[in-house]
Amino acid sequence: PLNSDAFVLDPNFYNWTMSYRLDSDIRRPYGRVRDLTTRKIIAPPKDPNGKVKWRHFNQSSSSVSIEELEIINGKQEIAAWFVSHCLTRSKRETLVRELGNYFE
Repeated sequence: PLNSDAFVLDPNFYNWTMSYRLDSDIRRPYGRVRDLTTRKIIAPPKDPNGKVKWRHFNQSSSSVSIEELEIINGKQEIAAWFVSHCLTRSKRETLVRELGNYFE
């Protein structure tokens, strides 16, 4: 029957995923993140189970104030939005602007 557990997998069938996600079988990221100093690609990691190794933040070579640095160090989560077409029919930019009201 159609919705039963008696399912036999066809030997010619495969179930792979190709996506921007790092846990995809075939990874196709939208872009890359490069270290500004070394120009090396740091994200996405080559190992799909790997982590991005961010460079240690050096306050002495930055224009970030001590107060801003304390705020940054207190953060637990991060949000980012990367798009190529900002004005869309779906008005997603309006939603993101509204969501921005809930972040400090």
